[in-house]
Amino acid sequence: ASASAGGASGGASGGAGGRSSDASSDEGDKGGKELHDAVVSGGASAVASYGLRCFVSHATVEDEGAVLGVGVNVTKTGSDGSIQGADLVLDVLSLDAFVTHRVRSGAWNERFDNFLPLVLSPEHAERAAPCIVAALTDLDRGSTDCLTRAAHRLASSRGVDGVRSGAGAASAADVDVNMVLRVLPALMNAMVVGLVDFGAGGSAGVSRRASERALRGYCSLHHILLWLARANPELRREASRIVSDFRDHPASRTKRVTPNLGTLLVLMTIADVEWPTVAVAFMREVFDRNVMWLLRKRPDLDVDTAAGGPDVDLDRLRASFECCATSARVVMFQTTFLALVGRPAGASPADVLARYDASLGQPSAEQAAALHAACKEIEAVDSYGGYFPRCGLRAPTPAQVTRMLREAVVNSAAKGYHRRGGRDGRGGGGGGRGGG
Repeated sequence: ASASAGGASGGASGGAGGRSSDASSDEGDKGGKELHDAVVSGGASAVASYGLRCFVSHATVEDEGAVLGVGVNVTKTGSDGSIQGADLVLDVLSLDAFVTHRVRSGAWNERFDNFLPLVLSPEHAERAAPCIVAALTDLDRGSTDCLTRAAHRLASSRGVDGVRSGAGAASAADVDVNMVLRVLPALMNAMVVGLVDFGAGGSAGVSRRASERALRGYCSLHHILLWLARANPELRREASRIVSDFRDHPASRTKRVTPNLGTLLVLMTIADVEWPTVAVAFMREVFDRNVMWLLRKRPDLDVDTAAGGPDVDLDRLRASFECCATSARVVMFQTTFLALVGRPAGASPADVLARYDASLGQPSAEQAAALHAACKEIEAVDSYGGYFPRCGLRAPTPAQVTRMLREAVVNSAAKGYHRRGGRDGRGGGGGGRGGG
C-alpha cells in the first residue's frame, strides 16, 4: 500500500548569509503569498510577470547563472526501496541556498531533505540540466551526494549557482532511463495519494489552496518528465513499450511486472498509447488488486465466486467501493489530469511541453480552475456509478459491475494476490491505495 504523501513540518531552517531563520521565514511568507496569489488570480502569465525568486537569496529565474527548485521529501518502503510517499515544499529555493547555506526548511518551516531543480524555462533548464539529473539520482539512491558534487562543479565553472549549457558530467540526453521511470512517476503518483488522502481525512475536504498547491507541484514534475523525454527519446519509447505491453499481454498486468498502476497512468502522459485502448484491462486489474483489501475487512465476500449470488449484489458493490476509495480517487485524478492537462485531445507531448515552457511549468488559470472543480467532484464520488464516468468511461450496469467484482475474487486468487480463506497473498498490496 502506498504511504500518504504528507510533508513534515518542523524547526527553523539554516538561513543563508547569516540571515536568521525568522527573518528568512518572514520574507518567504511574503514572497510565497505573493506568488500564490499570482497563481490563483492570473495563472501562468501572472507568475511569469511576477518572477520566481528564491525566498532566501531572492535570486530569480531571470538571473544569469541562478538554478531554482524546490525542497523534496520522499518515503521509501518495501523490499525494492521504491518511492511510496512524496512531498514537495513549493517555496522556491536556489541551489546555492540548499548546498552552500544548507537551508532545509521552507518559508512556512516545512522540513525537507532533498532539493529538486525545476525546468521552468528552456534557458533555465539548460543551466540546471546537470543538477536536475543529479537530484533525481539522489532521490533514487536516498542521498544528496550527486547534487552536491554537481553543484560544486557548476559553481567552479561559472560562479555561485552558475552553469553553462552542457557543463557537468550529467546531461538530460544521457539520463538513465530506468532511473527516471523509477523516480518521477512514483513522485507524481505519491503526490496524488497525498492530495486524495487529505481530502478523505478532512471534514472540509480538499481546499482550493491545497488542490492548487498540489497541482503546481504535480505540473512541475510533469514538466521535468516531458523535458527529459524530449531530450532522450528512449524515455518515451520505453514508456510506450511498458504501457503497450500492459494493454496487449495479460502477463504484463500482474503486480510482479507492473508493481504500481498509478505510475502506469503517469507514463501515459508521454507514451504513444491512448487511454481508451488501455482502460478495460486497467480497470479489471485494479479490481483484481483491490480484492485483498476488501477481504481483509469482509472475508465473508470471498465465498461468492463468479458462479454465485444475486445478479446485483448491493452489499458487495458498496463494500468494494468503500474499502478502496483512495485507490479510486487516485485513478480518477490521474485520468482527469490526463484529459485536461497531461494529454488533452489533439495535443502531443511536444505541445504540452511548449505550453509549460511558456508558463514556467505552471498550469493555466483555466486548467487550475478545472482541476480544482474536478477534485471536488472526485471527492463526492461514492459509487461505481460515478467512478467510471469520472475516468472518461461509460458506466457499466450494477449487474455488470457485480459480475466484474466476483470475477476479480477468482482472478486475485489465481494471481496469488490473496489466498482463499482470508490469508494475504504475495502480491495484493498496492491496489487499495495509490491506484496500484
